[in-house]
Amino acid sequence: MERRILVLALAAGIGCSHNLPEATSPRPAAEPLGCYRPAAEPFRSPLPPGMTADEGRAKGIVGALERDDIRRIFENHLAEMRGCYEEALLSRPHLEGQLTIQFIVAADGTVSDARLDSSTLDSPVTETCIAEQPCKWRFPPTIGGGPVIVTCPLRLQTSGAPQP
Repeated sequence: MERRILVLALAAGIGCSHNLPEATSPRPAAEPLGCYRPAAEPFRSPLPPGMTADEGRAKGIVGALERDDIRRIFENHLAEMRGCYEEALLSRPHLEGQLTIQFIVAADGTVSDARLDSSTLDSPVTETCIAEQPCKWRFPPTIGGGPVIVTCPLRLQTSGAPQP
């Protein structure tokens, strides 16, 4: 029997954004790897109060990434996140839910920090596996030379009933 596995990025396009929404506290997770920070506080903008993003980029306090670059990198790594979910489905075949990951892309394009922002999965091992994936990704250098906070909401679900 085969079942289609869907890892969907929510919202427009791939769904990742540069915006930093207020977040709920993350759930505790399994042993972290790489840049993943379990139970980390939401990432906050490094801009001083009253400073615009354009002013921050001009001063190198924050950077920017092209939306298409974020989409391309994310899509190139969907299989790894799908693998985390498929592993969980072996023991919990009806596992579905939404989660949001956040990560910081450093000026050189490496991911310096990643965190689980929120999740309805109730599967700490799966949440950790997905949230630590960006630690392996490489983006182009940021525009303006500062860090970029990226927020990606995801929906994990199987499509329909198992097929013969």
